[in-house]
Amino acid sequence: MRLSRLLFPGLAFLASLFAPGVLRANPGLHTCFWQGPYSVADLPVYNQPPYPDTHAAYWTAQFVIPAGASVVLNGTYPVARYMSLISYHTANATPVSDLPDIGIQPDAGSINPFVAGAPRYGSSPTNYTVQLAAGNAPSSPAANTLYSGTTDQTMTVMYRVYVPDNGLDEAGGVALPAMSIHNADGSITTGSAACSAAQASQSLIPTTIIGQLAYLPVRLADPPLPVVVWLQTRLILMAALVDGFANPDNAYLEASLSRNYGTVAVVTGLRPTTPQTLPNAAVMGTGNMRYWSLCTYEFYTEATTDCAFDQGLITDSTGNYTIAISQTADRPSNAVPNCGFNWLHWSEAGDGDGHTNDGFLILRNMLPDPSFTHAIQNVPLPVAAATSALVMGPYLPTVTYMSKADFEAKGCSPM
Repeated sequence: MRLSRLLFPGLAFLASLFAPGVLRANPGLHTCFWQGPYSVADLPVYNQPPYPDTHAAYWTAQFVIPAGASVVLNGTYPVARYMSLISYHTANATPVSDLPDIGIQPDAGSINPFVAGAPRYGSSPTNYTVQLAAGNAPSSPAANTLYSGTTDQTMTVMYRVYVPDNGLDEAGGVALPAMSIHNADGSITTGSAACSAAQASQSLIPTTIIGQLAYLPVRLADPPLPVVVWLQTRLILMAALVDGFANPDNAYLEASLSRNYGTVAVVTGLRPTTPQTLPNAAVMGTGNMRYWSLCTYEFYTEATTDCAFDQGLITDSTGNYTIAISQTADRPSNAVPNCGFNWLHWSEAGDGDGHTNDGFLILRNMLPDPSFTHAIQNVPLPVAAATSALVMGPYLPTVTYMSKADFEAKGCSPM
């Protein structure tokens, strides 16, 4: 997340109140090197990373680079909207270096299908090679290289895939990147032997769940108001206190909701353009940004309730959308695509900590085009409601409250 660390009195005390937890993974698509996938699709049996998107899957690797050797990933670009490889400080899960798909150069004779206009299907190979190196990232990092950010040889990497094409698995129809060790004597170790040599963790990476005493001031830092505003206050606090594995390719805004002001929160705005990769686009398109989503969460548990993403959003002919957000019992009968409206589920558990009227939204902007000036990435820090509105204009959603009956009075206008 593009968030500044926020320090405040008592931070050290609050940090002592956390309860340890663990990210649990689907026992499906993984290797001896990659643990996962961590995805919302794995619920309710499995937990998930902090505030994940329902259209993404995540894998993690934690290992040791053998002395005198180098660690290499050989992969095939997935057929998906986005992928990335990001390394993190092992101690606190903050990002060290980031390789988004368009930043990964293809192997000789291969093409990168994420480049605008590139074919996404065809006979051309789509392979790449990434080096995993110990130490801090230099001011001018080497191409296709991730750094550990540690003084020792320990390294943590996360692999993400968003919106695979229709009919493909969570990894976008390709194998997970294969790890090999290139030894000082010129030999190459692969497969399970490489995992053993790199001491690749077969356990899940631990995470932290904020304790209830620490949670109270965080919840009150951005309380729900009758007039909903978009900020980053709660996300900054959670990032400073417990959350890790931020994605530098995304920027976020949050909105706190309460059913005390109305049982239906109505979100309207202008959808930015994105590459239309679904169902199975032949070439990579262009847009204002790579990916856009709006998700509802239980703020305390950090569990995702529901998400709407760009290509799945119902809009009018000018790109404007209306989303009704409510608990199931309060869903308006006309909050359906055939009536031109979207619906997001507001968790019946509220924030997951007993505040059943609480709601929490996260707006996600990914990899905006440099020419698009209305992205969250362009909002100056610290984020304020006035500057967000000024920078984002019609792309900043407006949120109002109403009753189920009031929303149903909008009628049904088939698209």
